[in-house]
Amino acid sequence: MFGGFVRSYSGFGFALAAVPVLCLVMPPVGAIPAVLPVELAIGLLTLPGERSRVAWTALTWLVLGTLVGTPIGVALLSRIPAEQMRIAISLVVILAVVILWRRPRLPLDMLGRPALAVAGLTSGLFNGGTAMGAPPAIIAILGSPLDPRDARATLVAFVAFSAALGTALGIATGLLNEASLGTTLAMAPGAALGGFLGIRIFARTAPESYRGHSLAILLIVSISASGSAAFVLMRSLYY
Repeated sequence: MFGGFVRSYSGFGFALAAVPVLCLVMPPVGAIPAVLPVELAIGLLTLPGERSRVAWTALTWLVLGTLVGTPIGVALLSRIPAEQMRIAISLVVILAVVILWRRPRLPLDMLGRPALAVAGLTSGLFNGGTAMGAPPAIIAILGSPLDPRDARATLVAFVAFSAALGTALGIATGLLNEASLGTTLAMAPGAALGGFLGIRIFARTAPESYRGHSLAILLIVSISASGSAAFVLMRSLYY
């Protein structure tokens, strides 16, 4: 439910919130594919109401980068320890959040084509390999001069696309199987309730507070992800 709330309020974060918890009880190769269909479903439900505010040019370049990065990430999922990748990603994200909190706008042109393409490529790589793909795109969008409502709508669309691509590749590679779908269905009711609450609360929240709230959410889930990954990694070393 928490993951659904985070996703609907901020436009991102279901996988970021859900995967660390799932990885405490199941291997990443099973947890990551199970999360993506729920992420996709939430996106399909929220996107219709956000289409008019999506920054389509920015989204296009993020998507192009993601198309290149996601297949590589999926291929690496069964070959590289996901926990080590997740710890490294989380630490980088935490540092980026601190920088954004102290400096509301990044010095680079985060809406320029090169920056967006690199953010999309990195997001795709992380999305396929760890289900933590959104942070590079989130950092780029939150560090840009976009209106908060446009930023959220763009992230809603981007995360939905990333989840669709990851789900399709999971099916094609066999990583999304009957066991994973069972986990997906078990998460669905709580995610739906959390998603409903997130949409309602965002509608009642002042737009200018969105950025600060989203950075706080990103910081919390990144700390949670790194802690969970470290626990699982240590458990595998000693047991």
